[in-house]
Amino acid sequence: MSKPSGTRSAVIPEQTSRSSLSFKLPHVGATEGVRRSPKTPDQLGASGVRLRAARIGQETAHEALGVDGGASTEEIRAAYMRLAREWNPTRLAPELAAVRDEVARVHAWLGVAYRAILDAKSAHG
Repeated sequence: MSKPSGTRSAVIPEQTSRSSLSFKLPHVGATEGVRRSPKTPDQLGASGVRLRAARIGQETAHEALGVDGGASTEEIRAAYMRLAREWNPTRLAPELAAVRDEVARVHAWLGVAYRAILDAKSAHG
């Protein structure tokens, strides 16, 4: 799969053990019209959280935050802040304690996606 022109690499966390993350580098892949509202752990439930964590490597940074390629820095920041709060493993509902590691993996990816998008925006002016 080729990288779309004008994109930069993002680092995606990959679980290697229960306590550590490793990283790989797919593309950021900004496209217009990607906007969607990513679901929260409470909305997804345990099986949905597991699936979301497993699919991290298949989504772009923009898809992770639910913003399109033309989103302003303020929109990107607001989306990140909302999702980072909702996916914070320390604020997880007790009934989702079994998927705390997966929630932490998604939370880490959200931070990486946010930084990758901002880096790409600053590189393009």
